[in-house]
Amino acid sequence: MTDPPPTDPAPGRGRRAKEVLAAAAAGLLVLAAADAAGRRVTLRADRAGDEAGFVGFQPGGEGLGYRVAHGASEIRFQALWPGAAASVAITVSAPETRRVRLWSADALVAEEVTGVSGTVLAGRARADDSGRLRLRVDNPRAGLVRVHEARLALEGPLRIPPGRLVQYAAAGLLAALLVSLALPRARRVRPAALAAGLLAAAAGVAAFRMHALRALPWALAGLAWPAAALALAGGLRRLGLPAPAARWVTLGM
Repeated sequence: MTDPPPTDPAPGRGRRAKEVLAAAAAGLLVLAAADAAGRRVTLRADRAGDEAGFVGFQPGGEGLGYRVAHGASEIRFQALWPGAAASVAITVSAPETRRVRLWSADALVAEEVTGVSGTVLAGRARADDSGRLRLRVDNPRAGLVRVHEARLALEGPLRIPPGRLVQYAAAGLLAALLVSLALPRARRVRPAALAAGLLAAAAGVAAFRMHALRALPWALAGLAWPAAALALAGGLRRLGLPAPAARWVTLGM
């Protein structure tokens, strides 16, 4: 009786390589499309999570809906397209009638008279090469100026930084790895689970681009940790370690 020929592992490896490339491509395409679609950013002075956009402002008081600007204050938009032009609109008010100016670097963007009822400083500015746009609001006579809301709409050109594209591909890859490790026997379900995860991430990027893209590196780290733990558990089981022991080892991570 002859022994059966050894199984060639190459087809399995080739299939896994194709799945890896497809997952990376899916993450890249879906998240890059969301980046292109998410052209609008709104920062509100009284909204939790928007504090990073109001640098150096004094709080206006709980429930008042504004922050108080002074000479060192900046409205800071981040995670934009490098060098892109944008239209901006800043809602301001003051305790009494006074002239208010909006600056981007050393360029005057808008100048209006405001008062208790408030007004909108609107104009166009351009992001720097790192994808940031910094704005300053001041009053020529050094009077108090309240900032309520800052809105931005990207106009282009569309330039997604290469590092961000790499992160998008890594997101697809890590999400696919996590899904395959969490659902090892549900091969038909895995593509739907991966698609749902990527679409949820894309919706976050499109709707809340500044917050979502600032959190993306942390999200990738959060995906990598459980994926590594599940991969280690699978490796330990293949080496003969009982499943409960493998789970305890990974929980120790």
